[in-house]
Amino acid sequence: DVTPPTLEKGTVSREKGTEATVTFTSNEAGSYYYTVVESGASEGTDVNTDENGTACVSGENTISLSGLSGAGEKDIYIVAKDTAGNTSDPLKMTIPGCYTVTVETNGGGSASAEPSIAVEGEEVTLAAEGNHFKEWQVTSGAVTITENKFTMPASDVTVKAVFAAHSYDQQIASDDYLVSAATCIQ
Repeated sequence: DVTPPTLEKGTVSREKGTEATVTFTSNEAGSYYYTVVESGASEGTDVNTDENGTACVSGENTISLSGLSGAGEKDIYIVAKDTAGNTSDPLKMTIPGCYTVTVETNGGGSASAEPSIAVEGEEVTLAAEGNHFKEWQVTSGAVTITENKFTMPASDVTVKAVFAAHSYDQQIASDDYLVSAATCIQ
């Protein structure tokens, strides 16, 4: 056998900031090897096939990655070696970037985002609790918030939960007592 394996792209998904799942198809069994680099990197893209690889089946193979660092896109280069020692051409696939949602408040309540780390295109749901939530303001990032949700862009996003100040219908006669009980009217 002098024919190297042929690889075809499958799917790529990134979960959270540090984990991803990559699938590819090989037309031959043997071993596969891979390296992960920052997207667009020109160095570090050579895949070492000298060591023991991971078992590769003829058909779909799944690589579960953990410990990814940095939020931006990554490139994975995969090479398969068949039992005769023939190596495939490198298969390059892009792992999507993962970005952070920062939620601030102006006081008066608390706010959160779920998820707080998301990939481009993922839906993010915002929640605000407290007295008199007024609105969401986008501090950074190109998003439009509709019904407490937005679609994650390929960048970090900062939003602010704005709470209205309380107004009271009370009359203060002096520093010692109120003329009437305070009722929040905001």
